Amino acid sequence: MREGTETEALTSLLEVIDAAGAVGWVLAGMALSAAIVTFYKIVVFWRSGLWQTKTLRQARAKLRQGEIVEAVRMLDRLHHPAVQLVTLGVDRARTIGLDDKNLEIEMEQLSLGVLERLKSGIRYIGAVAALSPLMGLLGTVLGMIDAFRQMEAAGNQVDPSILSGGIWLALLTTAIGLVVAIPATAAQIWLNSVIQKTTRRLEETGTAVLTGLHIHTLKARSVNNAVNFAAE
Repeated sequence: MREGTETEALTSLLEVIDAAGAVGWVLAGMALSAAIVTFYKIVVFWRSGLWQTKTLRQARAKLRQGEIVEAVRMLDRLHHPAVQLVTLGVDRARTIGLDDKNLEIEMEQLSLGVLERLKSGIRYIGAVAALSPLMGLLGTVLGMIDAFRQMEAAGNQVDPSILSGGIWLALLTTAIGLVVAIPATAAQIWLNSVIQKTTRRLEETGTAVLTGLHIHTLKARSVNNAVNFAAE
């Protein structure tokens, strides 16, 4: 029973799209591609660990206290892009020492690269959201032109059903365009909000890394000074 209902619904949907003509099928293709890209971005965000924020927040607290080793241990199994900033900061501090200016530039470049990869595809969804109402309007205009052309061809024997039927089909493309645009716009807004939150977390992590490395360095110097003083 349920399968029959789903089949009927799909058939009705295809009939509506077919009634809208070529513009209807173009809009259907735009809707399908936007849905695929949205699903793909969700998978990418999930695999990138963008929602693993609790552990990241705890690790940042450790970094601000200068507990670098503990923070790295907490982030060991995390996939969030912010982990790359911590790894970069720790590696640079170990190999060439703490250099605030250069390290900050490197972390900024790394963050920009990560965000650019995460943003890929969202612009396409935005394009679908912006263009689908215009495509629907184009279909409406073409449908109205065709309806009035049929009226002109009919001459004095104009059938009102020709005009009403033409207008109905013409407005159908506008409706389909809006149906495509609304969820595409919602998807774009939501995906951008995830990017904005990720940007903020990357900035907070970068600041925490610099702060943590400074505190860790000061602690190490204090221990060395104490050892040297005791040796004297």
